[in-house]
Amino acid sequence: MRALFEIHELIAALKRLPRGGWRERGVPDPESVAAHSYGVALLTLLLAEDARDSGSSIEVAAAVRMALIHDLAEAMTGDLTPRRRRALFGPDEAQAKGRQRDAEDRSLEAIFTALPPDSARRWRRDWERYRDQSSEEARLVARADRLDCVLQALRYREEGGGATLSEFHHLLEGIEDRQLLATLELSWATRGEARPLFRTVSPTAPADAPYYAGERRLRFRELRLPLGMAFGEEYVAGEESALHLVAVLQEEVVACLLFRREESGEGRLFQMAVAAPWQRSGLGRALLREMEARLARDGVTSLKLHARHYAITFYEGLGYRAQGEPFMEVGLPHRIMRKELT
Repeated sequence: MRALFEIHELIAALKRLPRGGWRERGVPDPESVAAHSYGVALLTLLLAEDARDSGSSIEVAAAVRMALIHDLAEAMTGDLTPRRRRALFGPDEAQAKGRQRDAEDRSLEAIFTALPPDSARRWRRDWERYRDQSSEEARLVARADRLDCVLQALRYREEGGGATLSEFHHLLEGIEDRQLLATLELSWATRGEARPLFRTVSPTAPADAPYYAGERRLRFRELRLPLGMAFGEEYVAGEESALHLVAVLQEEVVACLLFRREESGEGRLFQMAVAAPWQRSGLGRALLREMEARLARDGVTSLKLHARHYAITFYEGLGYRAQGEPFMEVGLPHRIMRKELT
């Protein structure tokens, strides 16, 4: 029973310990380390049960155990953010990480010594697997940890807390589910403002006529008008049979992307446009993620597109790779880009 009291001392310390990363970024009343661990544990439970129900051999109990103890050492070391780590262990990043790992190992060894032998063995095993990312459970917990960080950053942004949370956007790249990633991208882009809704539009359906008209106006305004082309020249042959995905905000089309299958069986994306007020907001990324998610569910395995020269880096950041030599299209240099959907 002594272990219960000693472990609860650690729990109490984690309940009192604010997450240092949020505090460094201006969040006035950040969550505690214990609150974060609880969030990671629940997300881990949900993800692990879903994986198991889908046929995975994942150990749900081991994954949840990892989630609950993944920050346990901080009860003794404190929350060693990169800034704090450099202050304690010096500016050499590799050396500082090594010293942090040593400090965590010593702290955890002292904690495990207080546990019953069988519990100590399980906790030590799962901690080492998480630290080394050497099991399916460990990698799932790491995904849950990233997801909890992203969702918490979104909440702080929506509440207006923290001036420098933009760096947490990179954690989205650790999210594998395309549908979830599209939702997170859109939430990140809008920061609590009214969010556009994705919907498909048929050029021939009477009920969709206002949305198709809005899509055409958007494509003309953003893709053709800057080239001195006339309204009507935004039309692309074969678009009646294409899949039109649009983002609608207050009945206005603010972004669009088209897709069609080619005779080769490959899928092609084209006519992507985002209204000026939404450009560089993340809406374009969210729209593309949404399209990829829908196409992957429909069995599409590869995509290609013709990227204007100034958009190549945008698509590269989303996993597309340029192929072949540049070519001219509508008076601008383009590259063919491709991506495999897995």
